[in-house]
Amino acid sequence: MSADLGDVSLRWGGVSLAELRAEGSGLDLEAEHIAVDGSLFSLALDGGAAIEAVRVDGLAVELNGSEDLGALMPRGGGESNDDSSGEPQAGLGFELEIRSGQVLLRDAEGELARSSLGAQVGSSWQLRGGDARVGVEGDGDSLAVTSWAMTLERRPWRVAELEASGGRLRVGERRGQVLARLQGLLAKLRGGEPEVEAEAEDESVPPWLARWVDGGSVHLEDWAALPAEEGAAPLVRDLRLDATREGERVHLVGETAAQDGEASWDFRVTPAEARGQGTLRVRQLPFALFVPFLPDLPWWRPEHARLDAELTMEAESPAEIVAHGRLGVRDLGFFHERLAPHPVRGLEATVSGRARWRPAERRLTLEEGAVAVGEARAELEGELEGDAETYRVALRAQLPPTSCEDAVHALPRDLLAETADFHWRGRIGGRLRFAIDSEQLDETELRVRVADGCEFLAVPAMADLRRVQAPFLHRVQEPDGTVFEMTTGPGSANWVSIYGISPFLVQAVVGHEDAAFFRHGGFAVYSIRDALVRNIRAGRYVQGASTITMQLAKNLFLHREKTIARKVQEAILTWWLETALEKAEILELYLNVIEYGPAVYGIVHAADYYFGRAPAELSPAESAFLAVILPNPKRYHESYERGELTRSMRNRVTRFLRHMHARERIDAEALAHGLAQLEDFRFHRPGEPVQARTLQGRAADLPFASGVPGLWGPGGEPLDDMGEGEGEGAEREAVEVEPSGAERRLAP
Repeated sequence: MSADLGDVSLRWGGVSLAELRAEGSGLDLEAEHIAVDGSLFSLALDGGAAIEAVRVDGLAVELNGSEDLGALMPRGGGESNDDSSGEPQAGLGFELEIRSGQVLLRDAEGELARSSLGAQVGSSWQLRGGDARVGVEGDGDSLAVTSWAMTLERRPWRVAELEASGGRLRVGERRGQVLARLQGLLAKLRGGEPEVEAEAEDESVPPWLARWVDGGSVHLEDWAALPAEEGAAPLVRDLRLDATREGERVHLVGETAAQDGEASWDFRVTPAEARGQGTLRVRQLPFALFVPFLPDLPWWRPEHARLDAELTMEAESPAEIVAHGRLGVRDLGFFHERLAPHPVRGLEATVSGRARWRPAERRLTLEEGAVAVGEARAELEGELEGDAETYRVALRAQLPPTSCEDAVHALPRDLLAETADFHWRGRIGGRLRFAIDSEQLDETELRVRVADGCEFLAVPAMADLRRVQAPFLHRVQEPDGTVFEMTTGPGSANWVSIYGISPFLVQAVVGHEDAAFFRHGGFAVYSIRDALVRNIRAGRYVQGASTITMQLAKNLFLHREKTIARKVQEAILTWWLETALEKAEILELYLNVIEYGPAVYGIVHAADYYFGRAPAELSPAESAFLAVILPNPKRYHESYERGELTRSMRNRVTRFLRHMHARERIDAEALAHGLAQLEDFRFHRPGEPVQARTLQGRAADLPFASGVPGLWGPGGEPLDDMGEGEGEGAEREAVEVEPSGAERRLAP
C-alpha cells in the first residue's frame, strides 16, 4: 500500500496529521485530519506501541470488490495487547475514534453500498452510520437506512448488537441480486478466513449463528418495504423486529403495519435442528404481500384483497411441523381466460383447523379442517403426498345442512353471472370422498352423497322455460363468430314430439351420450371419475363427463366458451332443468336443438339433411350414425361430404350397433337390419327421390314410452345399462359410486 501525507504538526501529548491519502489493492483511503495521542518521547522511542489513542476526522474509505481484498483483514486469533486496565484492545493496542467519515463499497458491477461512518474501537468495535444505501435504484432491490449502529467483538469477529432505524427496502424485479453481490464482497473481505473457531465445531450451532454473540441482539425500528413503482404506497410500514440469540435458539419478536392492516409474531427457533414454536397474528394485511411466496396463479389486483390469520406453529423435531389456527381472505380476485371472460372478484373464505407437514415424506395432513365461504361452511380432512414424479390425494368433505340460498351464493357473482338471479328455499347437505394415486389410477375413488331439499323460488329471465313451450328463436354463436338462428319449439316446422322420433334414434342417443340418463339427477359421478382418470393418463383433455341434461343446458342457455365459470353456470342450469322438466321433456328438447352438422340443428333438419326422411323413419343404422357423430358433428361431417362412410366411421357405427344389442337397446332383428344397411350406406342429396321402406326389428322401451304402440316395444321397466349412474333426482335419494362404476344406493 502506498501513502501520501500532508502537513505534520507536533503538539504536547501527540502528533497531528493532515490530508492522509493511501491506496492499496482494492482500497482507497483519505482522511482530512488525524490526531495521534501519546508522549512525544515515547512515540519517538517506541513508535506505534506508544500510541494511546487515535482520532480521525473526514475519513473517506472506498473498497473495490473487483480486486483482492483478503489482505485487508487481519488473520489469526493471536492475543491482543492489553491497556493499563487489563482490557483487550481488539488487536490495536490503543483507542481508535472515527468522528466523521464515509464508506463506499463497489464490485465489478459498480456501486454496491455507501454510508456515513463513525467508530469507537477499544475492547470492541462500535460502528455507527447514517444515510446508508445498499443497491442502486432500478430493477433490483435497494435498501436505505436513516441510522445504524453495530457492536463487534474482537476476533474472531462476532456481532454483539445491531440497531437500524428508518429502513426503506424497495423490492425490485431482480430480487436477491443485491444480496448476492453483498455476500460476494463480504467473502472477499474475509479472504477465506476460517469459520468461528470454538463454536463452529459444535454442530448444534450453524456458522451464521456462530458469528452472533450469545445474548446478542438485532433491533430494527421504523422500517418499511416499498414496491418497485415510485410514489406507490408502502407494502409494509412501521416494522419493528427484535432478534436475540439464546444459545442454540433465536427469539424473534416483531410487529408491522400495512395500509389499514397489521401483523405481529413471536417465535423461538432452533435452526440447526429445524425446531421451533410461536404465534403469528395478521389483521387485514394486503394479500399482495404474500403473493411472492405463493404458487404462480392468475391473481387479480391482490393489493385490494385482505388477509387475516391467527396461527400457532410447533416443530418439536425436523420430522414434523404442526400448525393450527385460522386463515381468512376477502376481496380476492383471479383473472384468466380459462376461468371466466372477465375478472372473478370478491372471493371470501376462511380456513381453520390443524395441519401436519412431514418434510421427509412430503406429506401434508389436514385434521379437523373447515372452509367457510360466505354463510356456507364445509368440513374437510385428508392428506396430500407427492413429489415431482408421483402424488397421492385423499380428501373427505362434508357440507352440513345449509340454506340452499347460502350454499349457492357463497360463489362469487362473477362466476354465477345471470344464474345468480336464481333463488331457493330449503336446505341442502352432502358428503364427498375423493382419493387418487398417480401410480394406481384405476383405483381412483369418487363418491358423492347429496341430500337436496331445495325448492326453486325465482328463476332468471334467461332460464324461463315458458319460452320453449311455444315457437322460439334458437340462436347459436359458432366458434368462428358467425351466428346461426332458427325458429323451433312446439308448433314450429323444426319441432317434433318425442313420440314422433324413431325409438332407434332415442335409444342410440341415450346409449351413446348418457347411458344412465333415466337414473341420475343430471350429474353422473361415475362419468366424472372415469373422465378424470382418462384425461390424467393421457396427459391432456380426451373425455368429458357431460350428461344429456348438461349438454342441453349448454346448448339452450350458454355460449360456447370453455371456462370454469360456464361450468358452474351449466351445473346450476342442469339442476334447474332436472327439477322443472320430466325426463321425456328434457330428451325431447335436447333432440330438437342440438347440433348434428355444419348449420344442422335439430333432429327434423338432421333427418332430412342426411337421409331425406322424417325423424320417425330413421333406421337402426342411421340412428347409430347420428348418435356417433354427436360429440363432434363438424369433424365427422367428412363422411357426408364423401357420400359414404369412411372406414373408421363404418367401424364406429358397427361397434356401436353391436353395443346397443348387447345392452338390449335393440333386438337381434334390428341389429341384423342395421348391419345389412351398413353394407350399402348412402346419404341423401337434395332433389333425389326417397324410397319407401319398412323398418325391421324393435327398440327397447323407455320409461316414458310404456304402452306406446309401434317400434317402441311392449313396455316394461327401464333398462339396467352397465350398472352405472346416480339416483334419479338427487333430491329424492343419494348414491355412492364405487371405483368399478357400480352404484350403491344410500338411505337419506
